Amino acid sequence: MSLDATGDHVAAIERVEIPTASGLPTQLAVLWSSIVNGLVCIMLGGGAPGKTNEIVVYVVTQQGRRLALCILLAITSETGASIPTPAPTMSGGVPGPPNATRLPSGLILTDDNGKPFLIAINGASHVWVHN
Repeated sequence: MSLDATGDHVAAIERVEIPTASGLPTQLAVLWSSIVNGLVCIMLGGGAPGKTNEIVVYVVTQQGRRLALCILLAITSETGASIPTPAPTMSGGVPGPPNATRLPSGLILTDDNGKPFLIAINGASHVWVHN
């Protein structure tokens, strides 16, 4: 699926589902999802070795399109199954964005309004912190 030449872009991620999830503690799990520099990013953890999982990402575009993107992800059998590591969270248990600035203690740095300071990468060598 491409939005090229439409003048449209992804505005929000509604949800991410794994219909093939087994219900076991080591199943593939969505740790977080976010839009980073205009791209849909998802962080996954766990997964049964040797299994192919279906991941469905539901997005909404700026022009109101609703899209469901299906991804097939094969888990290698090179390593054993493990329980996913929990994603970092902000106050109230809200998942932290993947490009949030984290302090050495693991806390996410926020402004006076509780919004996280985000790291934006421009090209391969320029990094800015902004909110």
